[in-house]
Amino acid sequence: MFYYTKYKSKIGEIFIVSDGENIVGTYIENQKYFLENFDFSSMIRKDDLRILKNAVNWLDKYFSGEKVLSSDINVKFIGTDFRKAVWEELLNIPYGETRTYKQIAEKVKIKLRKK
Repeated sequence: MFYYTKYKSKIGEIFIVSDGENIVGTYIENQKYFLENFDFSSMIRKDDLRILKNAVNWLDKYFSGEKVLSSDINVKFIGTDFRKAVWEELLNIPYGETRTYKQIAEKVKIKLRKK
């Protein structure tokens, strides 16, 4: 079972999806792959679910310019091995720093080669 809430942000409405214990997806409304891994009609809106409330608080802090860490919220990746490797690499970028697509691709290539 999947649950969701909506978050109005500066960049548009964000759908936050949870399996009840982890965040398993965030989607900006009308993005190219909007809810591609989920049957939205079978999800339950549950604004009071603890993990979803935590995600909303995290986003409030993020959009107000406060320092937030990826470790502050439970995330479970759902996707191909490639996508999971990219997301894991993105989480390794320290707060306030950036990486090029090339740097990320090189790390992902090494990580996938080891599997």
